[in-house]
Amino acid sequence: MSGFVVDITVTDGGTGYSDPPAVTINGGGGSGATAMATVSNSVVSRITVLTTGGGYTSTPDVVIAPPPPATGVPTLAIQLAPMLVVAGEPGSTARVSYAESTTPTQWIVITNVVLGPNGFVWGDPEARPGQRRYGAVSVPPNPSPNPRTAAGTVGVFNGFVDSVTVADGGEGYFSPPSVTFVGSGSGAAAAATLSNGVVTGVTVNTTGSGYSTASVVFSPPPPLTALTEYRVPQVTVRQDPPVNVLLFSTTALGQPDSWMPRANLVTSSNGVAWFDRTATQAISRFYRTGPVPPGMVLIPAGPFVMGDNFGDAGSYELPLHTNYVSSFYMDQYEVTKALWDGVYTWALGHGYSFEYGAQGKAANHPVQNVTWYDCVKWCNARSEKEGKTPAYYTSTGQTTVYRSGQVNVDNAWVKWNMGYRLPTEAEREKAARGGASGQRFPWGDTITWSQANYYAYPLSVDPDYGYPYDVNPTAGYYPTFATGGYPYTSPAGYFAPNGYGLYDMAGNVWEWCWDWYGSYSSASQTDLRGPTAGSNRVLRGGSWSDYAFNCRAAARNHDHPTIRDYYLGFRSVLAPGH
Repeated sequence: MSGFVVDITVTDGGTGYSDPPAVTINGGGGSGATAMATVSNSVVSRITVLTTGGGYTSTPDVVIAPPPPATGVPTLAIQLAPMLVVAGEPGSTARVSYAESTTPTQWIVITNVVLGPNGFVWGDPEARPGQRRYGAVSVPPNPSPNPRTAAGTVGVFNGFVDSVTVADGGEGYFSPPSVTFVGSGSGAAAAATLSNGVVTGVTVNTTGSGYSTASVVFSPPPPLTALTEYRVPQVTVRQDPPVNVLLFSTTALGQPDSWMPRANLVTSSNGVAWFDRTATQAISRFYRTGPVPPGMVLIPAGPFVMGDNFGDAGSYELPLHTNYVSSFYMDQYEVTKALWDGVYTWALGHGYSFEYGAQGKAANHPVQNVTWYDCVKWCNARSEKEGKTPAYYTSTGQTTVYRSGQVNVDNAWVKWNMGYRLPTEAEREKAARGGASGQRFPWGDTITWSQANYYAYPLSVDPDYGYPYDVNPTAGYYPTFATGGYPYTSPAGYFAPNGYGLYDMAGNVWEWCWDWYGSYSSASQTDLRGPTAGSNRVLRGGSWSDYAFNCRAAARNHDHPTIRDYYLGFRSVLAPGH
């Protein structure tokens, strides 16, 4: 722009970078421009112009220093290691410690943890079975080694609860237990008092009425913290400089298609340890590493609870239900204009036609104004361009690749384990949650401009209609990007990634999904692919023009597959092994 270098787009992030590489700007008739690279997961994710220079009459060349040479291939070491499961009262705190077998009385604290519904799971990467013994105690320590529920008798006078006498104070209470009255009357309420974990008295706060007789029920004390030690395979992967690799496992060594991806790992010279919690000693299991598809991350297999657990929306996000989703790769970023253009140009020369194509505010911004049909055809073109078998076909026979027109591809016309495709709605929500459960957004329960590009409308600005979970200090479009007319998209990767390493899973542009829009079922599902027919396709994620409500992980939207607009984009997924 006017002889200055103002922006540099990363078209290929490379791989294998342990540190940001040097960036040199050459040619173009000018001088003085400098830039700095940013590395994420061993890939160059962004280049920031530091000084614009001057006098450039043509586009200069950008030279990025190569990554350091890899010293060989990743090496694997596999051995049995201790894995601990600590159980106790959800919400309570436990202190986990260990003692070496050589010094059994010298306990070393590992960590203090707050126990969830499934307790706490931890693998010890430094110990071998039998080398250490472990312990877990409640914090504060449980007052009694034998927790016992309190008991008492009720005094009734003229239909009113008059008093409660403690017959047995129980043992092991951290806090006063709840007190409930059972009898012919109603409305009585009382509060217990404690001393050293024992109920010492009960004060009647409300006498109620209509009681002829009554009994009292105390809630039980929390259970003792329990610790169980298992022995599981610990896989240690070493390579220097660090590279991003996938770890695979199989129980059928002679079957090439049986290798399943288990984890994304970044190697190191000291090794990165991974514990296989699903392994059993009764069945042999084998492990190997492999490369991660460029620009993608692995979403591991497993169940998750789908739907709105906050009551923010209506019945269309309910009922809550469990979906098991097989592992898959997903684009780390929404499809950018640069990526779209590379595939689109190839596709036009290889038998593809598109109704409208796509637009983008800049090469490193997500594409938008794209229809569902054009997204699906683009996925097929991307597959063929890279020598992969396409996913989408025009009939059940799966012989004619979908390359033109507006075809309502049926579930049975898809080769689900081949080529790039759109994510299913279940895959998209699992990926958006980033491995967390029960959160409103990928990162937590509130939202601000520091986390996503969306239209802010907090309760502090409008007490009647603002959103209580929008805690941004002001309302409106994100000011940094609200320039130059619609769309107000942000560059891919501008905000921090979620737990799986995915960017912009909330805000920026809505993302087309595979499914026809329909109602949820309460039944548990495996690899759900949505209704077999419908009129609208699912959209997920919210956009730069949407309130916080639509950026929630559970938020659903839908539109006709021919619709295109400034806020509609997509990203693709890929089956393991491809």
